Amino acid sequence: FGWLPLIVWSWRRAYLPRAPGRLPWTALLLAMTMLGGHLQIALYVALGWAFYAVGWVLLERRPRDLLLYVAAPGILAIALSSLQWLPALEMARLSGRQAGTYAGAMGDALTWRALIQLIAPWFHGDNTYVYWGPAANGIESSWGTGCAAFWLAVIAVCRRRDRSVGLLAG
Repeated sequence: FGWLPLIVWSWRRAYLPRAPGRLPWTALLLAMTMLGGHLQIALYVALGWAFYAVGWVLLERRPRDLLLYVAAPGILAIALSSLQWLPALEMARLSGRQAGTYAGAMGDALTWRALIQLIAPWFHGDNTYVYWGPAANGIESSWGTGCAAFWLAVIAVCRRRDRSVGLLAG
């Protein structure tokens, strides 16, 4: 996720002055997240960038720019990281997560009471697993990170009202 601000910055440096020659840098940064080896996180980063880029293009009412400024860097990133996809997808089939049943997954689902940790991580001290049940371990769920991002987004939206902040908050 640490790459996302740099990817957005790089894309804005290409899009705002309408300098398509700078788009390969955005594609390279996107490819770097894909080459990191964790496809799920790479997908989240790519979706975050795509949401931001598509939103910015549509807010400016320039849908013709979608092909050049969004699709092209995305396709180039996939091409640049293509050697990583085959081994990663092959390895994904070996995951132990496929063996579980839907009922088993639902039994380990986060309880609604644990959602308070989005606002206040470690609500009942460090051992949240005892208080909130299975899958509520704050370390495993990275609740502290989510809490910090949530409150920073709230502050940004309240303090600054421009397109960039709105798109990032979305």
